[in-house]
Amino acid sequence: MSDTPLKNARHEAFAQGLAEGLGQAESYCRAFSKPLPAEGEGFPDAVRAAATKLSKKVHVADRVAFLKKQNAKFASDAARLTAQSINSIFAETTSAVLEAAKLADFHGETAIATSLRKLLTVMAGRSQRAQDKIDAPERPQSDGGILQDFTTKMTFWPGAYPQ
Repeated sequence: MSDTPLKNARHEAFAQGLAEGLGQAESYCRAFSKPLPAEGEGFPDAVRAAATKLSKKVHVADRVAFLKKQNAKFASDAARLTAQSINSIFAETTSAVLEAAKLADFHGETAIATSLRKLLTVMAGRSQRAQDKIDAPERPQSDGGILQDFTTKMTFWPGAYPQ
């Protein structure tokens, strides 16, 4: 399998089209800047023949196989990274950093503790805005989200809000 792009840019574009699920003739037309047939019309015989011939070349077939495998891996990884799993990771990280800030306060390192809390505030705000963009329509109105959870946790530690 070929993990490097093909030297011929048109062959690479053809292989990418096939890996994304396009048919041979359509991939060929797109890669070689050929006009697509009007709706209801078929591809010309010459295009279908050239696409079939190119798809059988070893370097192209290897590249298509690699790209399909890579696409499947990315889809699998993306499926595992749900909003809930990301929120869970963020919550664990938040708890750990807040514990570090509490420990810094205990040892008199208030500047470090304050910096950690500021960092988390910025991260929570960015995370909240990103989450709002992704799933705002699906989110229940009563849910305060990560930022609310974070600020609630912050109130339990002295010096949580710098003055």
